[in-house]
Amino acid sequence: MDGSPVPFLQWTQVVNDAAAKDEAAGNPWPPNEQRCLVAGTMRALKGNFPWTMVQTEKELILLFEEDARVNQIPFRAEHKKHQMPTWYGDPIARWDGDTVVVDTIGFNEKTPFVSAVYHTPALHTITRIRLINDGKNLEMRVTIDDPGAFSKPWDTMLVFDRRPPTYKLRDYRCIENNRDLPTVGVWGPG
Repeated sequence: MDGSPVPFLQWTQVVNDAAAKDEAAGNPWPPNEQRCLVAGTMRALKGNFPWTMVQTEKELILLFEEDARVNQIPFRAEHKKHQMPTWYGDPIARWDGDTVVVDTIGFNEKTPFVSAVYHTPALHTITRIRLINDGKNLEMRVTIDDPGAFSKPWDTMLVFDRRPPTYKLRDYRCIENNRDLPTVGVWGPG
C-alpha cells in the first residue's frame, strides 16, 4: 500500500524475477493457470472474473464466477486445532465496528497471490473488509505475514466497484477449451 516493493526473501525474489522474464518473453501463463488449479482467495479477487460476497448470520461466503469456486468464512473466535493445509486455508471472521476482519492460517503453498508472488504454509493473512464511498465500493486491506517467503509483513489494498443488482454470475470452467495448456491433446485427440 505504501508503494514499496514486496519484501521478498532471496528465493521468492528469484522466482518472481524468473516469472517477470518469462512474461517479458511472451509466456505469461504460470503453471497454476495453465492447469486450471484453484486460484486461492487473493489471486481470485485480483483476477478478471466477477465474484459475489454473501453474508449470513453464521458466515461470509465468497462465490467466484471462475470455476464456480466457493470460500466459506465462518464467524468463529478460534481457528481449528488440527488442520490440513488447504487452498483457502482456515479463515475465521469477526466484526470490528463496520469492518469484517478475516484472519486466515492453514494455507498450502500452492496458491501464489499473483503470477509469481509465492508463499509457504506459514502464511498468515488479516483482511479488513468494509464499504466505502457511501456503499459504492468495497475496500479490502490485507496484511500478509509469512517469514518463510518475505522479510517482513506487508500490506496491500483492493477496492471493488459494486456490480449492477441484475448481474448474475455466469457458468465458466477453465478446463473447457483451455488453449493455455502446455501440451496439446492432453485431454484427448488433438
